[in-house]
Amino acid sequence: MQVMLDLETLGTSAGSVILSIGAATFDKTGVGNQSFYGVINLESSLQAGLITNPDTIAWWSKQSSAAQEVLTEAKMGGMPLDVALNAFATWFRSVPGKPGIWGLGATFDNVLLRAAYEKAGIRCPWHYRSDRCFRTLWALASGIAAERIGVHHNALDDAIFQASVASKILNHLGVM
Repeated sequence: MQVMLDLETLGTSAGSVILSIGAATFDKTGVGNQSFYGVINLESSLQAGLITNPDTIAWWSKQSSAAQEVLTEAKMGGMPLDVALNAFATWFRSVPGKPGIWGLGATFDNVLLRAAYEKAGIRCPWHYRSDRCFRTLWALASGIAAERIGVHHNALDDAIFQASVASKILNHLGVM
């Protein structure tokens, strides 16, 4: 079993505020039955020293109202950063085997989440050798078609969609 990770953030570099964490399990037969979704309280992220980027904040203003709901959730509630990170770590460790953790971009999801763990002083739940890049996989198999479902820029919906695409690609390649 593998894990697809997707984050919604207020920046694009390590150390940026994470609004939400979405993750879904998958293998070459399809999307698994385990998923994780958590919205992180914005104030707790800022207090931990995570930063925002004005360009990313402007980008959010151009997204759908359904996607923007995470901004309200993070401002009005959400889990404290440490609680969300520990909840994700517990969930990740519950996935059978030693899963790879796939993110959209070699320098994005996994890197930003690892940086948040470091800022919070919590041990990252996966070994660095488990990092995988979904963007590279998708580029190598660009002929694989996938129907988009869910809300664009909802971390869980994006993770499930990306997991379904990764599953199709890995099945097509005959790996895993």
